[in-house]
Amino acid sequence: MLIESGSVRREGLAKELLAEVEPRTVAQRQGFSSLKEVESCVLEPGGTFAMRGVQPDAEERRHEELIARLNLMQLQPTKLQRQNTNRRKRRLNTSTRLISNDLPPVS
Repeated sequence: MLIESGSVRREGLAKELLAEVEPRTVAQRQGFSSLKEVESCVLEPGGTFAMRGVQPDAEERRHEELIARLNLMQLQPTKLQRQNTNRRKRRLNTSTRLISNDLPPVS
């Protein structure tokens, strides 16, 4: 094991003849912003790094879900306002055409 609970295990690195920077670089390439987000990292027989991220607890997942829902709710009024504006424009265009059709030709 090279990383366990976000901490580099130096004995694991020494066993695999790796520098400490290597698992850090791999973690960044896989989208982890820091090693604290990595639950474990092992070097597989084929030479690839297998990383598993820390799973958020139930309260943190619920918080993230609520934030996502609130963000979605903020977008809904904007979308509805755009739809209403487009409807008003179509009605106005239709009204203008009807009025211009009723006018006598200009000589």
